[in-house]
Amino acid sequence: MKLIKIKKQMNDPKMNTIMCCFLLILLFSLVSCENDDVTQNDTTPLEENPNLTIRSSFGGTLYVDGKYINKTLPADIKLSKGTYLLSVGAEGNEAGYYRKEITIDSDSIPQEIEFTKEDMVNPKKWKVLWVTYSKTRAKDGCQISVSQNSIDIAYNIFLDHLEKIEKDAFHAITWEVVQKNYTTEEAPVANESENNTEEEWGLDWTISLEQLKKDFDFNDFDLISFYWPANSDNETSCDGYPLNYGGIASPIPNGMKTIVGVMEHPFINNRYGIQHPSAYTHEWMHTIERLYPLKGFELPIDPGACCTAHSGEAFGYVSSTGVDTFYEDVFKGKVFSEERKVYLGIGPEALWLYQTRNFEASLLDAERRKVAID
Repeated sequence: MKLIKIKKQMNDPKMNTIMCCFLLILLFSLVSCENDDVTQNDTTPLEENPNLTIRSSFGGTLYVDGKYINKTLPADIKLSKGTYLLSVGAEGNEAGYYRKEITIDSDSIPQEIEFTKEDMVNPKKWKVLWVTYSKTRAKDGCQISVSQNSIDIAYNIFLDHLEKIEKDAFHAITWEVVQKNYTTEEAPVANESENNTEEEWGLDWTISLEQLKKDFDFNDFDLISFYWPANSDNETSCDGYPLNYGGIASPIPNGMKTIVGVMEHPFINNRYGIQHPSAYTHEWMHTIERLYPLKGFELPIDPGACCTAHSGEAFGYVSSTGVDTFYEDVFKGKVFSEERKVYLGIGPEALWLYQTRNFEASLLDAERRKVAID
């Protein structure tokens, strides 16, 4: 906002005094209003008197030291003297994540930089173990089973989830999937309610993980995803398990050097345990949301909720499509806090730098099991 100059000269001293006071008050109020809107974030550059112009032939979303600053290329920003990591997340034909370190030598001398294809990084590989059971023993002893077709449908939905995450993170990451299918062994199911007072059935992770350890080193994986039948996908007199959730997930140390995310999704009454890919995304977020704050990345959390995955509504994301957008903005690091005037989230830089297996197991306060029941 600009102050309008008063061109008419005033000869009345009393009037001059009044006008001077008025202008001082007006100026003070304008400065105060502008300060109220300034993001209190040390990595957010000032826009006043920019000293750096950033361009690319493909546009893109700009990040400074891994933080989203609500700028797209081309952009003019001001940075104080020092060394910075600039990065750009691009979509379209040039989709990818681009990084470049720069040094600002002067607060006042303009500089220009341009991102090119040579600045695109190779996506960081995240490794997931997809584990399926086709059979389960029901409470009354009869056998529950699902067809390979049902397992294939669930697997394809799972792949949609992985592809969506890659896109949301500007392809800073890519997924490698290893499959393990148990066709004869039954899924180990247990009642996990306290003292078996209620029916809270779920996969017994202790047994399942011990089975997997015979063939896999968990330190090589970022995620283990289980899929098991709570009901049959064919007409049968065998009653399945009554479940009130579509997925469960948690990061676990499991006695290892590093952390691995574990999640499960049951087949329930021809729903494949999920309705759309964001259900898998929701559970995956439960496996990583406690980790990135340990590296200095602040995630959006509703004080009245358990965790980030359940905090979308508090930040203005409503309805099923709003939930999808919330997850996307978390991965882009661009969830805006109206209260604090800052952007929160993980961001592509954090996902590129740190896979789940990069976190030491000792960082978890205790060995925790299934912490999120939805």
